[in-house]
Amino acid sequence: MPNYLLQWEAIRWAKSQGAIQYDFWGIPETEGEEEAMAGVYRFKRGWGGDIVRFVGCYEHAYHALAMRV
Repeated sequence: MPNYLLQWEAIRWAKSQGAIQYDFWGIPETEGEEEAMAGVYRFKRGWGGDIVRFVGCYEHAYHALAMRV
């Protein structure tokens, strides 16, 4: 599957650059099959690793006009 190959190559590149962690950027709060993103959860958890919870993600537009384009 292309998704796996893309992630694998990104992980390999990051490791070659000295990275010791790779962040898949979020999973659903629950792991139930009724969850809309259950497939995304399975894909990301299929790589192994630990779940790490952060406070949240925020964006700040330094140039608000440029963000509208």
